[in-house]
Amino acid sequence: MKIDRVNIKKTETRTRPDTHVAYIVEVQTKSQVWTVAHRFSDFVELNAVLAKEFPIRESLPPKKMFGSSSPEVTEQRRIGLERYLKSIVFSEIQPLANHSLLYQFLEFEPPANEVFPLILPYPSLSFPILLPLSSLQDF
Repeated sequence: MKIDRVNIKKTETRTRPDTHVAYIVEVQTKSQVWTVAHRFSDFVELNAVLAKEFPIRESLPPKKMFGSSSPEVTEQRRIGLERYLKSIVFSEIQPLANHSLLYQFLEFEPPANEVFPLILPYPSLSFPILLPLSSLQDF
């Protein structure tokens, strides 16, 4: 099973735990469609980890933008985040496109033989991670 489509079609302003914009990511496989919500800082955290390991074609939109809460800036960010996410999900670099952290970010369950459901603390991330089976040999 693989991801066939990923889009960020809309945003929502949320007030918990604080006021922020949530980017609603729609993920589609051959048999399922689901959504996950992430704030901008989640994308920054994801990028911080992945960019250490792989060249990423698209960069994130700027973190600080003048009028960052305006609808225009939110829309520009939405478009930039969607472009960024697609560049990772559909990357020709298979270890990047199939990275367990990306799967966790998208709440995508890869085939059982590809990851081991071991959750480890990752100090800078606000979401848990799954480790590839190959990484367990280091423990």
